[in-house]
Amino acid sequence: MRIRIPGVIRISLVMSVLVGAWPSLSLAEDIVIGIPATLSGANAMTGRMERNSYLLAVDEINAAGGINGETLQLDIRNTRGDPGVARSIVNHFINVKRYPMIVGTSGSVETSTIAALCERKGIPFLAVSGADESITQRGYLFTFRINPSLHAYPTGVIGFLEQVVRPERLAVIFEQSDFAREIASVLSLAGDEHGWKVNRFVYEFGTRNFLPLLDQIGKFGPDAVFLMSYAQDAPLIIDYLRENDPDLKVFISGLPSQTQSRFSDVFGDYGDRLFVMSIWSPKLPYSGAGRYYNKYVKRFGSEPDYHGAQAYAAIYVLADALRRSPTLGPEDIREALATTNMRTAFGNVRFNSDDEYQNQNMPPTYVLQMIDGSLEVVWPSELKTAQYILWP
Repeated sequence: MRIRIPGVIRISLVMSVLVGAWPSLSLAEDIVIGIPATLSGANAMTGRMERNSYLLAVDEINAAGGINGETLQLDIRNTRGDPGVARSIVNHFINVKRYPMIVGTSGSVETSTIAALCERKGIPFLAVSGADESITQRGYLFTFRINPSLHAYPTGVIGFLEQVVRPERLAVIFEQSDFAREIASVLSLAGDEHGWKVNRFVYEFGTRNFLPLLDQIGKFGPDAVFLMSYAQDAPLIIDYLRENDPDLKVFISGLPSQTQSRFSDVFGDYGDRLFVMSIWSPKLPYSGAGRYYNKYVKRFGSEPDYHGAQAYAAIYVLADALRRSPTLGPEDIREALATTNMRTAFGNVRFNSDDEYQNQNMPPTYVLQMIDGSLEVVWPSELKTAQYILWP
């Protein structure tokens, strides 16, 4: 007996599904995973990049034989960046579609909402983007996060400052956002630990007169600067400090989503020798990183950043878990995810649990530098694609 649901999935053994039994993978014709994605709204660019990366990965997996011979399909629905819409979509995925697993989405609030719902329902959820610390600190058994938690983002920068720059005075300049404030707090704590004098300079979006702020920074006289700034403000701040602070050794951009073209658009000539906090680069020696980047550019005509790499890797992680799971049952899939240990285009993925985190992947983070027109990995040293150059 076969029932067709247009555009999404063909399911055999319908009666066994309706009465609550999860079929074995050998009996499923197609395997469908529900994906809530932010395809419109403020984070649409990120959500569409993730969607494109999902599609690229699933096409590759199916071309290579699928999941133990079965076809993998994705049901991608637009949350519009609204946690309420995301909750409604995931409820539909779980209660009506009875999908065995959920993957997504952009943004911490949406991710937190979905994680709480999937935990109540007992359905595995693979988070790919939301970085809020608490998501994997609630003891949830069914939520697995592939991207680093927020406090891990600057660990590469901290290591670089500690072992290479050894600053006396670190200026952290940032705009008013939750993400920027959290990163600034982590850097302040690192300063206390390593003996750097850290001064935080915060400003509001729309500020037109930067002279008072720049004057304060100049009086502080930093030898290292970490900047989390709106794109239109960054060149002004960089230009001023380059001209007025002879002790400045490094200028680090704290915007981790820089691609080669976006970096050039934002910083232009001011980007020469600028350092960048990063959690991924297509130049890293990871399985398929460069291949993923090149295929994405060829197919979609734009560059992916780390959001895309996370989403692309997530589909390979779920495929690996499904291959190792004896059935489509949530508990079997959860157990398979918990034992994941695989190489991906985003790096090695393994979900760790300890006193602080549950089911949290802990990838390293990096420092890039613009050298001769190319964003190169300069830290950690064992993964570098070029030698860093300190200012001036």
